[in-house]
Amino acid sequence: MKLLGFIDYLVTPTKLEGFYRTQNISAEAEGLSIYLAGSLTIESKVRLFGIEETGGQIHFQQDGVDYIYLLEIDLATGLVEADPNLKGNKASDLELADRLMRYAIYDA
Repeated sequence: MKLLGFIDYLVTPTKLEGFYRTQNISAEAEGLSIYLAGSLTIESKVRLFGIEETGGQIHFQQDGVDYIYLLEIDLATGLVEADPNLKGNKASDLELADRLMRYAIYDA
């Protein structure tokens, strides 16, 4: 799934919980983070990793695929919740994905 498609899961907690179940990810996992395959673009495929899998690395490789850290799940959902311009249906998925990318690149 690409980052743009993953935005709906970030803004809808019940969908995110369902995503965890279908991907066999524990919602209790420590340091669960969003990584993008190949490069930091909204068209990149999303993969979630726990810190135990990545060792906290910003860039790592698994099964021949390069992954780049975007944000921790809690930080990404917190950013959406904290910004009144992003919360609810006020922003499109494209605007939300763009905001998360900008935060990851410039603010984090």
